[in-house]
Amino acid sequence: MQVLLDIRELLIEAEIDGQWRPIVNRLNLSLAEGEVVGLIGESGAGKSTLLKIMAGEDEDFTGEAWAAEGVRVGYLEQEPKLDESKTVIEIVKPGGCDVLSLATGPLPTPGPGEVLIKVAAAGVNRPDVMQRQGKYNPPSGASPVPGLEVAGTVVALGPDCTKVGLQDNVCALVSGGGYSEYCVAPEMQCLPIPSPVSLIQAAGIPETYFTVWANVFQKGGLKSGETVLIHGGSSGIGTTAIQLAKCFGATVVTTAGSCLLYTSDAADE
Repeated sequence: MQVLLDIRELLIEAEIDGQWRPIVNRLNLSLAEGEVVGLIGESGAGKSTLLKIMAGEDEDFTGEAWAAEGVRVGYLEQEPKLDESKTVIEIVKPGGCDVLSLATGPLPTPGPGEVLIKVAAAGVNRPDVMQRQGKYNPPSGASPVPGLEVAGTVVALGPDCTKVGLQDNVCALVSGGGYSEYCVAPEMQCLPIPSPVSLIQAAGIPETYFTVWANVFQKGGLKSGETVLIHGGSSGIGTTAIQLAKCFGATVVTTAGSCLLYTSDAADE
């Protein structure tokens, strides 16, 4: 498993026209124990910089830097390594919101093709509510902790992960365990977060968008110029289906009880 022991954020500046100006700002270095990383950079003045950063066997960060004349290196901050435990929200017994309680559990280890996410936000879905009420059981092998979608930062990688990197901000669809400080997710069920979208907003993306994409586009094969009927157009799935169908050039007809849709992404009928 590849995991962050420590992160140092470096500020590399060059003296240009008599002023110190950043040439590499807030550079994240993710180091495994004993790993040595050499970096070569060019300043605005054309001078080269060589940095040698090393994570020692005692898991403490050590660093050395050699800089050409007119270049300087500074440390901005250091983040600690991962804890051995995590805080979760557990269901003490079936009932209302008052049966949700904070608890502590072991930090999960990502397996092959999995990533460990430090959760910033988790979505709330109907199965979470039904599980709290005692009307829904998680799938076999899934975490008993509720939560089917999360957004956060990747802090560890299991073997064979090739598409997601350490410190990537992602949102992910999971089979459970989202109401937790840390959550394991399959790499293939992680999505990058677009820059205008916050981590809190992104936590509400995976469940609806995965569902709509799989059913309407992969299975249904909806194409531009076709017409699609969407029932429950005011629901989370419904509003997502309307927006995606319109985005891909389809005509949308929807039913939505007494709720009227006024947005620019509303259905055609």
